[in-house]
Amino acid sequence: MLARSLALLFIAAIPVFVKAEKLLLVITAAMLIVQVVDGFAGIYIKNRMRTFGPFTMVVLHIVCLCIYLQAGFGQ
Repeated sequence: MLARSLALLFIAAIPVFVKAEKLLLVITAAMLIVQVVDGFAGIYIKNRMRTFGPFTMVVLHIVCLCIYLQAGFGQ
C-alpha cells in the first residue's frame, strides 16, 4: 500500500514542475483508485487502520480536486 502511494506521489510531482494540469488530474484519479481499493482491502481483512486511512485520503483527495477544479485549473 505504501509503495504504490509513494510511487504515485513522486509521479505527481512531475506535472507540478512542468505545468501539465491534465496529467495532474489523471494522476489524482489514479491515486483515488488506489486508495479506494486499499480501503476495501482493509474492510476485507477487518483492520481499522487499513480501512480508515485510505478512505480518509480519498476524501482529502476529492476535496483538493474539487478546490482545484473550482479555481478554474485543469481546463
